[in-house]
Amino acid sequence: MTQQEGVQLAVHGMNCAACVRHVENALKAIEGVDQAFVNLATAKAYVTLAPHARVAHTTLIQAIQKKGFEAQLLNESNELNAPAENQKALAKEAQQKKQAFLLALILTLPVFISDMGSHLIAPFAHWLHQQISPYALGFMQASLATLVMVVPGRDFFLLGFNALWQRQPDMNSLVAVGAGSAWLYSMVALFAPFLLPAGANHLYFEAAAVVITLILLGKYLEARAKGQ
Repeated sequence: MTQQEGVQLAVHGMNCAACVRHVENALKAIEGVDQAFVNLATAKAYVTLAPHARVAHTTLIQAIQKKGFEAQLLNESNELNAPAENQKALAKEAQQKKQAFLLALILTLPVFISDMGSHLIAPFAHWLHQQISPYALGFMQASLATLVMVVPGRDFFLLGFNALWQRQPDMNSLVAVGAGSAWLYSMVALFAPFLLPAGANHLYFEAAAVVITLILLGKYLEARAKGQ
């Protein structure tokens, strides 16, 4: 082969410039790849192979998958159907993000109301503390916030800490560190308050849950807008 070969891939799951950079760097790191360009708007990656280079398409796809994204080879047989397939993928992604947001919202509301309601409405705080002890209330908040993090919000932590491990932090890393720090501090304050200075055993479970829920809402709205 005397001329450079071009390969096009459909990439799903990208939502920011950092995602684009991760995919491009993963492709460029493959031996035999001369250039790689990723378009966030069209969700496509354009790869140019070096002359005489032989790179299996599965190698390109696996490199993208290791970064936490889905990829599919585009060729003459499926590129004609690419717009329709892309529309289906976007609709599926929007539905998944909607379900994740609604689940997070259901789990977060009791945490938010029990915490912020107690601060803002004195009669509500008095009534709530008559119904349940502060420790039991904290345990309930811890349980629900943990569910928010490990079920609808798990991708933030899986992708975020993976990006940190590879020294390529992104938005997922920011969410994981922020929400994770609030959750970890609150767990210490609830179960081991003696490790903290006097008067510092405050709980921030609602902060961790609300941050994840609001960002899931943003991701859902973004995915829905892409599909329209």
